[in-house]
Amino acid sequence: MEEMKEKGMGKIGILLVIVIIITIVGTGFTLVFAEKETLKISGSTTVRPLARKWRNEFMKENPNIRISVKGGGSGQGVSDVKGGLSNIGMSSSKTLVTKENDLVLHLMAYDAILLIVNEKNPILNILKENGIKQSTLQKIYSGKTTNWKDIPGIERNQTLFNYRRSDKSGTGEVFAGFLRMTQGELEGIGVHGNLGIKEAIISNKWGIGFVGAKYAFDNSIEVIPLDGNNDGEITDYERIENFNDLTSDIENYPIQRGLYFATKGEPTGMTGTFMEWCKNEGQSYISEIGYVPITGSR
Repeated sequence: MEEMKEKGMGKIGILLVIVIIITIVGTGFTLVFAEKETLKISGSTTVRPLARKWRNEFMKENPNIRISVKGGGSGQGVSDVKGGLSNIGMSSSKTLVTKENDLVLHLMAYDAILLIVNEKNPILNILKENGIKQSTLQKIYSGKTTNWKDIPGIERNQTLFNYRRSDKSGTGEVFAGFLRMTQGELEGIGVHGNLGIKEAIISNKWGIGFVGAKYAFDNSIEVIPLDGNNDGEITDYERIENFNDLTSDIENYPIQRGLYFATKGEPTGMTGTFMEWCKNEGQSYISEIGYVPITGSR
């Protein structure tokens, strides 16, 4: 009888051990999955390279956090965060965010919009010397000027190909605002994204377009001075030859803007932690991406 009891107790003990092991293993798996958290970011193609850099550096310090970053344009980012598809929407336009009552705007960095042409443009030297007036750009992007000879100081009879953004873009909106137009009023050949305009200019020596600073400094293209006040003179802050020229005097450049994150309400949890990191430690990575930090820039 006692032997049967011992066997019974042994079976119970084994069962208890099995239950404990299952509980521990099950809990372990639960903890592993609980520690993995995904932060979703989407929107502006201008902000995207910076957000990707921040993601990579932040995840090095926080390996249990997963962050996805995708483009689509500022309008897409605002739509995604508003609809709960993203935790953070990227925008290179302030007004796209502020017109949505339930979204909170966060300034993350500064940028500028620059005019670019092909490095092999036959009239490059004239363009670099004289620049282009704001009033001339208005005529180009309203469809009134379609030939290079119609620009003051240029005699070359050649069709002008101007490129604009086809997507709902913060870059396009800010550029249009500088011309006292709306993005929908801009005439020209529509292409998607900053990279789309850059590639179009590289493939067309008679083209002209506008891009964020990140995309402007390349051996295949040249930045053209912008006479923002139409006085016929190009000042030092209107003539941008390299990135250092831009960072040293960005507050005076004719088309400069903020780069933003948008959240639905004030950010909390991992979203808040990540954004706080971006505004502090993350600022040290901004210049290498091609933008200007918000700390010490003004």
